[in-house]
Amino acid sequence: METDLNSLLERAEAHLATQETMKARPLLEQALKVGGDSARIYNNLGILEAYEGASEAAFGHFSRAISLEPTNTGSAINLANLLVAADKLDAARAILERVSGVLRASGETKLADDLANYSQQIGQPPEPEHVLSRMHGYADAGIQQVGYDLVEGEWLPWIRVDGMTLYNLPLSHLAELKPEADLGTLLRVGWNQSVSDMKFRFECSSRYVPPHLNHEITPGQTIVELGAYLGHFSMFLANSTGPTGRVLAVEFIPENYAVLKQNLAKNFPDTGTAVHCGVWSENGTRPAYRHMLQANSFTPHSLTGEYSPVEVPCKTVDTLLVEQGIDEVDLMVITINGTELEAFKGMTESLPKIKAFAIAARYGEGDENRTETVFNWLQENGYTPTIVGGDHVYATRNLD
Repeated sequence: METDLNSLLERAEAHLATQETMKARPLLEQALKVGGDSARIYNNLGILEAYEGASEAAFGHFSRAISLEPTNTGSAINLANLLVAADKLDAARAILERVSGVLRASGETKLADDLANYSQQIGQPPEPEHVLSRMHGYADAGIQQVGYDLVEGEWLPWIRVDGMTLYNLPLSHLAELKPEADLGTLLRVGWNQSVSDMKFRFECSSRYVPPHLNHEITPGQTIVELGAYLGHFSMFLANSTGPTGRVLAVEFIPENYAVLKQNLAKNFPDTGTAVHCGVWSENGTRPAYRHMLQANSFTPHSLTGEYSPVEVPCKTVDTLLVEQGIDEVDLMVITINGTELEAFKGMTESLPKIKAFAIAARYGEGDENRTETVFNWLQENGYTPTIVGGDHVYATRNLD
């Protein structure tokens, strides 16, 4: 039970690190059911609500975490920061001093001193981060270069990893997401988001074991990724399958597709193909809903916070494979945020061509356990599925 709780919290914290609150929320709700009252759970819930602008709810969660664990410095700092944002500096200092006093009484002198120093800095302008410190951080993450390229009239931030250039969303789009940010901040945000995406896709085994790692990716394979976002994982796949392999990357949000297309064209022009469409049970168009960066879906019930719709083209998997001339798929990776069953309906002809699936199945309707639903569907349709990490399913086709 403890291991399950730790796994849930580690995955939720990984999503919170990149502000993917939609993905973190169901994990934390499940953690509450598994672990009950826990300072760590409430601290993470507070962070989630703070990201979504629900300051009152965040305040309650951080306060609950401190009441459960009076020496919880993380929750104390988070609560203090909320109070500072509300211009309640004295209240913020009082929280920090109270927790500092508890730490000192319990013999944690160093932590108490650190918290007291943090309290003294409240209201003081932060010291600017030196650019060399930021660059050293990138180097520690295995990044060889960072920069910006002017591509089709847009400045795209990029990082260089393992000989590959990973583009991110253009500076103009980042400016829309963070209208209060100055140019220097936006430049760093562009690279930082690239680093987060790279770490999530290239180093995700250090956070949890996603289902595609159950699949041995070898040169010459054909892999299809539905819901490819900006293509960082698609590039990992293309790099692994080599010059004799093929990767088809499908993305429905226009801004994401524009970057995905550039990433594959820059790094794998001969073996990587980007397609702009959503995956559905029939061909046509549908409204897609956008929230934050990666929180996108055809089903708004799977999103949290405000979202905006955009009309996008849709195709069935049957249509996609025929159009691309793909006769056999070694692995199909699916991350389509709640519309897995609609995608399955469009696989009537192509299902026998697909050897294995790796599916992120987090978002069911109401109380539905979507992971279990996907598991059962695959089992009923000739596959041997395995649940990985609680909300992913890896499945291989049964031999005839």
